[in-house]
Amino acid sequence: MINMQKSKILFLAFPFFFFFTLAISVILGLFLLLKTDKTKALASGGPELYSLFASKPRVLGTVSQSIESQQATTEVIKQFMLKYHASSELVEHAETFKQNADKYNLNPWLVVAIGMCEGNLGRATPKFNGEETYNTWGWAASERDLAQRTGMYDLESWEKAIETVTKGLATSLFYRDYATKQVLTLEDIENIMRFYAPPSVLKGGPWSKCVWQYYTELENFNSAF
Repeated sequence: MINMQKSKILFLAFPFFFFFTLAISVILGLFLLLKTDKTKALASGGPELYSLFASKPRVLGTVSQSIESQQATTEVIKQFMLKYHASSELVEHAETFKQNADKYNLNPWLVVAIGMCEGNLGRATPKFNGEETYNTWGWAASERDLAQRTGMYDLESWEKAIETVTKGLATSLFYRDYATKQVLTLEDIENIMRFYAPPSVLKGGPWSKCVWQYYTELENFNSAF
């Protein structure tokens, strides 16, 4: 009889003892886990979490992929000008190209590419009375103006020059339908050439081919970001 009673007591007590032990084990395990440094870092979202999951930026030449899009456009222009040994003063105005492109809703690569083809980005600009004209785009400069040194091609400063050309391409009836497209084609540049550089049309379009070459180079460089 006594053995039967002991058996009943053990039978009833065993589940309580089992669950009590299990609960203590779980609580103790969680406590020890929370005390570890890695768990603290995961809970706080600190540096340990970043280094574990955040990918490192890929580097393209001297330009990091981590540059945000607004900064990337300026950096692409700057790196392009440095590659082709542009005027050092013009290189300092890489941001001016971006600002005016945004202001007048124009693709910035177009202005840079034309400046490269017309005047090697400031290294081959016409001079007026021995002074810099800041006109690396051949803007409003006919052969007569250049030959007679009328000064009609003088754009006064790099800031004014960049805005004058950007605004002109974006608002002129001759150019705006082609120049203001988000992505230009060779045909668009050929249409711009008809009014921008008419003599080039009769020569088979070397102007449009030159502009297209540098435009696509800028576009491909930018797409690598």
